[in-house]
Amino acid sequence: MENRPHLPMTIRSWRQMFASFGKLSLISGALIGQGFAADYYVLPESAGTGDGSSWDNAAKGSREAVASQLEMMQGGDHLYFGSGEYPSMALTFTASGEEGNPIKVQGVDTGSGLPVAIGSFKKENPSKGPSFLKINEGASYWTLDGFQIKNYKGVVYGRGKNIGLTFTNLEVTDCRIGIYLKGGGDVVNPDTNSHDIRIADSSFIGFTKSAVRFEDGNYNATVENVFADAGGEPYGKDPFHMAFFIPGHKKGKAYSPADDHHITFINCEARNSHYDRGKKYWNGDGFATERGTHDISFINCRAFNSTDGGWDIKSDNAYLENCIAMGNKRNIRIWGSAKLVNCVMAYSKHPGGTGGPSGLFLTGTAKVVVENSTIVNNHGPQVHIEKPKDGCELIIRDSLIGWTGEEPKTLIRAGKAANVELVETILFETGPQGPEFVGLVEDWDGSGDAFNNLDHGSEKGFNQE
Repeated sequence: MENRPHLPMTIRSWRQMFASFGKLSLISGALIGQGFAADYYVLPESAGTGDGSSWDNAAKGSREAVASQLEMMQGGDHLYFGSGEYPSMALTFTASGEEGNPIKVQGVDTGSGLPVAIGSFKKENPSKGPSFLKINEGASYWTLDGFQIKNYKGVVYGRGKNIGLTFTNLEVTDCRIGIYLKGGGDVVNPDTNSHDIRIADSSFIGFTKSAVRFEDGNYNATVENVFADAGGEPYGKDPFHMAFFIPGHKKGKAYSPADDHHITFINCEARNSHYDRGKKYWNGDGFATERGTHDISFINCRAFNSTDGGWDIKSDNAYLENCIAMGNKRNIRIWGSAKLVNCVMAYSKHPGGTGGPSGLFLTGTAKVVVENSTIVNNHGPQVHIEKPKDGCELIIRDSLIGWTGEEPKTLIRAGKAANVELVETILFETGPQGPEFVGLVEDWDGSGDAFNNLDHGSEKGFNQE
């Protein structure tokens, strides 16, 4: 990697003087001051002069040295971590970069993979453990990129009113919550709550609560190419296991101006959320939103093998397109309002506890439109509307709903208050009555054309190139 040129000594000295006037501690070689971007390099052990000016002269990446460096960073500055292990590393973001000129903390593969931060969290005692990164209220325009992060109770915690945060290329294993962003909860000036957030190209493997959680007013956020495997029963230690969770400001109990909204998930996958409650209802969702949140979208997302919903949507104006839910108890559950386009709900199963499985589940005053989707081979009803209230409405257009087994199954079970309208939709109760598919399989991973039908192509039901 080509090193950036060192700043002239006159500028270096001026920056040191500026930091001193500001009563900030200074690591040897740090380049801090308005108008001059600086790079600083750390390794598990120092190299060369250890002044942090290059990889050849990298500073030792101790927790104390990194903390001092972070205090002095400003827009355009970079803090680079090289390959190796950083035990008990902890970061705090307090300052702010600038729009279009963020402060960046970046891991770099200098020969043996991305840097590895290692904490002391144990899933058997999920309420205890360290945090990797805390972002103070108002700290904005930061980027965290390229780290392996292991055994932290909390990986990222944002305290609110944070603007322009970016998190990319994070490989997280064994945590309680991965990225937990508070919006700020400002109900008087909700526009000041956290916004313009991006989480991308990351994985979360083994967590006891959530991989990504937005709460208290975040908006204009994108989560893209993020894989979350909760870990199943061994990690089901906390109530409740929800891979991607948006509880809102009042956590579903009331509407608020500080509810989270306009958050988009693209090409994300949730697996194996598990919460065993014995004979009671088992929770555990892939994607979950609470009442009050609104305008949450899911594009090309997948949810597999959770003990409750693949999706559990209580928000208003939710949108799902090209989404796949399989092997969950209730593949897609909707309590609010939503539109589903070109989706699959298949092979639901009952893991235990009360409540039966279904493909698409509605309740209360849910209002749902389904278009060009396939609901097939779910155990229990393919579509179940339980305890509907006046105003509950389901419209299904150009879709396929059925069961390919030999014995007929209930296709649609709806309470009296529900209004169900089927438009150009085909129902089939056994294989010979229904359309032919490329090759329905229970363990489908969502790739390829297995759930495409050969009779109607893209005109009816799910279709994927």
